[in-house]
Amino acid sequence: MSPETVMPPLGGRVVAVLEHSSEGLASVSLELAAGAKRLAEGLGLEARLAVLADQPEELARQAAAATGLPVMALRVPGLTGFSGEVYREVLAGLLPAWDATVILAGHTTSGLDWLPGLAGRLGAACVSGVEGMRLVEGRPVFHRATLHGKLVEEVAPLCWPLCLTLQPGALAAWVRPANAPGAVELVETAAPALRAKVEDLPGETGADAALGQAQVVVAAGLGVGGPENLELLRRLAAQFPNSALAGSR
Repeated sequence: MSPETVMPPLGGRVVAVLEHSSEGLASVSLELAAGAKRLAEGLGLEARLAVLADQPEELARQAAAATGLPVMALRVPGLTGFSGEVYREVLAGLLPAWDATVILAGHTTSGLDWLPGLAGRLGAACVSGVEGMRLVEGRPVFHRATLHGKLVEEVAPLCWPLCLTLQPGALAAWVRPANAPGAVELVETAAPALRAKVEDLPGETGADAALGQAQVVVAAGLGVGGPENLELLRRLAAQFPNSALAGSR
């Protein structure tokens, strides 16, 4: 770790921006909540969640009930699907006023769409693909896979605020605390002027969803030969609960 690594400012917040679809909160959202709570406890900051939508109240209540953390329900007129540009513009205007020291998003196609651009807007450090964290003399050091998973590197931020993307599956599913649900605060925002419009957002396919939720993945590569040999891998995958069959590129 570099000796120049600076301590996080006191009194700030860790803000996890939750993902959702027409079916409700995405599973990575509960992991983001767990990551925000762990970071906040380690750094002596406050954990807070945020959800953006045209009608965010129900999603915010679900998150607050599942985690016990306070949730900011950001009502963005017309935001009925996902738009990375909307996320960047709205959050860039709000997060500094919230004393957001750490902004957390999923290491997903959605999170990678808007978080790096937000980091540029805020002049923030950006660490993607985080799989874990440890504290060294009160300073965070994050680790992530590199070189196609062959090595693990450690990254320490040199400035604040800090933007992170969390690898799905890096943290265990959130276990709801015994206390009451977190508070929900509705924040009215104006729809930003956009340079692009999302016309259609395809839903998840069943295969993609199964792969994303699987705890055991049996993968077929070039060495499998032909399609006739996939049955062997299907039989192998069937030996494990919550498994899925995948293939390389």
